[in-house]
Amino acid sequence: MTDTLSAKQHFPGWIFSLYFAEGVPAAIICEVAVVLFAALNYPPEKIAHAVSILGMPWVFKPIWSSLVDCTATKKKWIVAMQFLLCGVFGVAAFTLHTWHGILFYFLLAGAFFSATHDIAADGFYLVALDDHRQAVYSGWRSVCYRAAMIVANGGLLLFVAHTKPFAGLTSWQQALGLSAILFFALALWHIFTLPKERQLETRDAQSWLDAVKTLGKLPHLGAFLLFLLFYRFAEAQLTIIGKLFLLDPAGGAMELARYSLFNGVYAVAAMLAGGVIGGWAAAHWGLKKTLFPMALLLNVPDLLYLIWAFFPVHDPVLQATIISVEQFGYGFGFTGYMLLMLFLAGKCGKFKTTIFAYLTCLMILGLRLPGLFSGDILQKLPQYLPALGKYQLFYLWVTLATLVSFAVTLFAVRNLPADFGKKNAPSTQE
Repeated sequence: MTDTLSAKQHFPGWIFSLYFAEGVPAAIICEVAVVLFAALNYPPEKIAHAVSILGMPWVFKPIWSSLVDCTATKKKWIVAMQFLLCGVFGVAAFTLHTWHGILFYFLLAGAFFSATHDIAADGFYLVALDDHRQAVYSGWRSVCYRAAMIVANGGLLLFVAHTKPFAGLTSWQQALGLSAILFFALALWHIFTLPKERQLETRDAQSWLDAVKTLGKLPHLGAFLLFLLFYRFAEAQLTIIGKLFLLDPAGGAMELARYSLFNGVYAVAAMLAGGVIGGWAAAHWGLKKTLFPMALLLNVPDLLYLIWAFFPVHDPVLQATIISVEQFGYGFGFTGYMLLMLFLAGKCGKFKTTIFAYLTCLMILGLRLPGLFSGDILQKLPQYLPALGKYQLFYLWVTLATLVSFAVTLFAVRNLPADFGKKNAPSTQE
């Protein structure tokens, strides 16, 4: 049925580098790009539009996933995409200040290559490891992905903050150049370290429509889909504008060095801690009892930014605390989102992997669509209430928007089984 696993698979160090390579371009294109566009003096609404659109290739990647599955090997796709990412970051580095008007299009190409890399990397994980090793190392995938976020949001921005122009290149150009070198090295590394892929059994051909039909038969699907689309309705609007607020003299007025440390290191660590504790809570009490508290922790910390907008915070310790508390709440609250996706996918039997991939795309759509208009809201609200500042009005709007999250959470909670998520609870799989 399968080839014997190679010796390299007994020490799968490639997992660390592969999922690190998966996380870095996503963090650069969807998060670091906010700071880069701001440094190039793009207006907030243009930044929100650009970054939201840059996230769309991850939404639509199932459209060309079959191409990755049916042509060449996953390893060849991985290496090819890493070389292409090297080229994108390299060209962007040398043209940043001469053609910065088309930077968006370079990053959009990078987003497409990165999303394709995700398809190949996740597929490679399945065909290169047996079921047992897939389970054993699944947690390390997330750890490496988060480590990539710290390197990009923390390390790369710290590099920009502390680097002076060299050989005619600005600090941002040097940072993009380093990203290109990183992916060139990763491509070479994976040529020699990725193991041979196992040959899987030929499965009965199943169309994506079969999977969708199976999902469509689930009871209360409408309530759950509303939850997946709108659970982060308020928080998604902070994803981009919150970063601009921290950098804006009218907001947090942070220098880049402080921003990179607080938002790229402390915030990610707090988010991970929130996720771990959220997972423990769901395992102890079950998702039905913990989902609404998770929604509270996801949304209530947004009030801290509202207070910050009305009463400027200058103390670094207090700034770091607010950012970390908000991200801890996000990590805790987002755990419920992931568990509900697992619940739905587990109900789809043999299609569970496919359905989870589709739900992940829906998750990204629920993040990017609110972000798309967040910049317009920031700029237009002062036209109606000029007595208040734009960030004050924006955070008042976000506070009101949290009601949407609470509403869809209540709908979802009503239709969840009481024991899902608890230790020793019956499996949801059919």
